[in-house]
Amino acid sequence: MKLELCLSSLAIASLLSGSALGETYVPAAPAVNASPGTGPATGPATGPATGPATGPATGGTEPAAPERMRLSEHFSIGLGGIFAGGGNFFDKPGEQTLPAPNGTPVIVTPEYPGFAGTAIGGGGFIDLRIMDWGGVEFDVIHQTDKGTAELTINNIAKFDVKIEQSALHLPLLFKLVIPATIAQPMFFVGPEFVVPTSERTVTVPTQTSGPAAAFANTYASTPEGATRVMFGFGFEFKLPTPAIDVRIPFTLRGSYNPGVSDKRKDRQNTCSSAPAPGCNDFNGMSVTQIEFKTDFQWQAGATLGLSVHF
Repeated sequence: MKLELCLSSLAIASLLSGSALGETYVPAAPAVNASPGTGPATGPATGPATGPATGPATGGTEPAAPERMRLSEHFSIGLGGIFAGGGNFFDKPGEQTLPAPNGTPVIVTPEYPGFAGTAIGGGGFIDLRIMDWGGVEFDVIHQTDKGTAELTINNIAKFDVKIEQSALHLPLLFKLVIPATIAQPMFFVGPEFVVPTSERTVTVPTQTSGPAAAFANTYASTPEGATRVMFGFGFEFKLPTPAIDVRIPFTLRGSYNPGVSDKRKDRQNTCSSAPAPGCNDFNGMSVTQIEFKTDFQWQAGATLGLSVHF
């Protein structure tokens, strides 16, 4: 009986051991790998999505444009060249007589005419800009100023007479600027100093109509310095240059010479003796030489420049 109980116990233990071993060898991995979406999706999605997406996005960004050179955020200095072109004008004086030595006014023909001619030159400038709203500009322009007038002799023969001078024009302009991205308006006013660089020039009148006639007088133009009042407006065009602030200023200008007299005697030197430079000894009867002073009364024109601002 005891032997049978022992054998029964061994049989039960053997069956239990077989079940445990059978469960131990059941593979669990295929259940996980059998899901195609979970395994492959996790690996590749993390690698390729993170790598390529991050790399090209960062590398494809355009480099920042270099900052333009500037001395200060409060002011800048511009240096440039300038071309100037326009016209000169003299009106007829209201008082056409000349004084004799005793003070008696004498009528001398032909009358002092009105002159008109060209003004062409070029040079450079410096522009100090404050807070981008205003500033001071100083120009150095070497210019040739000319004028032509018509003289009538004996009321029948007409002649053209020319006057001219070369001079340095030195305007000191106080500017108001309205800041803009591309084209900014400018308004300015200031004194213009005219310093002659040429000598006295004798001119020969050219007959334009009437019977042949001859001049008994010598005509010349005498350079004269002046201080004018200049005023005007314009635009400054900013070029889209990356590292240097390049601009193209364009202006329309006018100048007025308040020192021009309305009397003929102040606008010319009148000689009655042998013609000579600077002669001004009108005797009240004869005239041998007239020297026209070339401090033009009005000037109008335009300028075009190119500048770099720092």
